Amino acid sequence: MIYVILVVFILAFACYFSITRSFISPFSLLLIAFIMSLSIIVSNMENWQVEMNPRFPIYIFTAITAFAIGCMMANVISDRSVIHSGSRGVLKTNGGERLGYSKFIFFLAPAVCTVLFVFMSIDLGHSGGSGNTIFRSIYEASYENSSNFLLHQLREIVVAIAEISIMKIFVYKYENKIRIPKGLLIPSICFAVCTLFSTDRNIFLRFIIFALCIWIFFKMSSGERSVQSTNRQILKRTVLILVIAVGLFYLLGKTKSYTSNLERTIGIYGGSGLYNFNLCLEQLENADLQYGKETFSQLIRTLQVFGIDLWDELSNRAGLGMVVFRSPNGYVYASNVYSALTPYVIDFGLIGNIIFPLVLGFFFRKIYISALRKGSLYSWGIYAMLVYAIVYFPIAEQFFMRFHLGLVYEIGWFSIIYFLVFGGKKVKVKIG
Repeated sequence: MIYVILVVFILAFACYFSITRSFISPFSLLLIAFIMSLSIIVSNMENWQVEMNPRFPIYIFTAITAFAIGCMMANVISDRSVIHSGSRGVLKTNGGERLGYSKFIFFLAPAVCTVLFVFMSIDLGHSGGSGNTIFRSIYEASYENSSNFLLHQLREIVVAIAEISIMKIFVYKYENKIRIPKGLLIPSICFAVCTLFSTDRNIFLRFIIFALCIWIFFKMSSGERSVQSTNRQILKRTVLILVIAVGLFYLLGKTKSYTSNLERTIGIYGGSGLYNFNLCLEQLENADLQYGKETFSQLIRTLQVFGIDLWDELSNRAGLGMVVFRSPNGYVYASNVYSALTPYVIDFGLIGNIIFPLVLGFFFRKIYISALRKGSLYSWGIYAMLVYAIVYFPIAEQFFMRFHLGLVYEIGWFSIIYFLVFGGKKVKVKIG
């Protein structure tokens, strides 16, 4: 059954891509994410002793169909001229920069924030961790002191500056077509240091997704080559970048004293979320619906900070937890991540499996079309910042679960740094 599902997804992507010719449209990204996750499950058939719940394909195809309908609804109410995102574009500058290349923003600010972040993280590790390395100690202490406001803000500032510097680099390369100042690499170096000491690998993956999306936006609208040639180049370089990113992701895990090898790391993080959803379907069939307590748990906790209690108690994930078993070949499967579909089904059953993907499809397709229509760096950046939720979809819920103050800070710092650097600058995309 799993092979049939995988083939269907591959054919669906081939058909859709032949029409849109865009790797970063929401539906393309969702299909790619599922193809990768399903491929990982297939490659671990023996290790995981894979058994598919008969209802699994029903839920998967229903969710994908609902997401597609949401995208079509966004198309209906949007400007038809920008829906076919594979059309060639031409970069055109409209307006000047407010500060241009600023040594303060791209050197002094990230350097100072990084130094402060490193010293505060080390101090946190010494005071609250007991690991055999400083990074392991920081990792352990972070769970005990997850509400350290200043530490989080320093990291968010560095991340925002690094994202803006990536956009600035592509402006130099594709629009101005002049030599890229080496100083623009400093924010990325500072980001790498902060990522190492934060011990949060998700930040690293989100940054890679952001950078790839921004690069693809520029490639799509540069008009340097034919659409086919551009997409071939995008595919080749993206594969190479992803291979390097996976290797770095694995090495970051080693700093926290993780013992899993590379194959196991890829399998557990890339495929177990979807497979755990398959495993829990039987258990969820007889569980009481939570009616929003699971999907909106982070929003509920945020509102509680302000004294607003929507529920007396939050969801217990219907009793779900770590899935652990040993296969006959000796492989030990251990994972506690669940696909984004899991909280939707926990809360509303099959209806949740339809409604939430439909909302996501509509939302992301709408901001994607808006990014193409406006053609501004800011709209591209906002889409690239949020779209990781689609990439993560088979692995874990990363959209509604991020309805908390952290998302506000993330968007807020990005917006502040963007308008300090670019002001009213826009990159117009001429479609057609």
